[in-house]
Amino acid sequence: MPTIEQGQGTPDFDTNLFRDGKLGMLHTGIWVFGAFADVPFGWDIAVEPGNTEQASAVFSNAVGVSATSENIAAATKWAEFLTSSTTMVDVRLDSGWELPPIADEAKLATYLEKTNPANRQAVFDSLEGIALPPVVANGQSEMQDIIGEELVEAQAGRKTVQEALDSAEERINAIIGG
Repeated sequence: MPTIEQGQGTPDFDTNLFRDGKLGMLHTGIWVFGAFADVPFGWDIAVEPGNTEQASAVFSNAVGVSATSENIAAATKWAEFLTSSTTMVDVRLDSGWELPPIADEAKLATYLEKTNPANRQAVFDSLEGIALPPVVANGQSEMQDIIGEELVEAQAGRKTVQEALDSAEERINAIIGG
């Protein structure tokens, strides 16, 4: 497997390694299902295991209408079409990129009927243990950068995992005053 340095600058480094059969597992989301449709090996998904508690990250897209819009009624109609019209629900379920924001179990059932991956139920099961990242008013992106930098150091073998975690904790505490 290439080192992290060898993969720098390569778009979708881990996705490509998985597609090429050089990576046995990866942590990603439903948006990659289409990219893996033609791989020459069987694959599936599972809910992330928990240590003391089950927790899954969640990402979402939003559509909003400004309260100061000159065309609130038209913008609201457009937002409703984009999020919950039959057309857009079908497009989202067919593409597999993201789930539509609906609660209609009959419509969502068509998503579970699709194959590759076979265990699409895991997508819904993961919603039972959503863990949202903490949001900090100042320094959120800087903290995320620190975590990323330290994890790369551990992955590259320049630091032990414990050294990277200790360094991240020290650097983040300096930002939040902890």
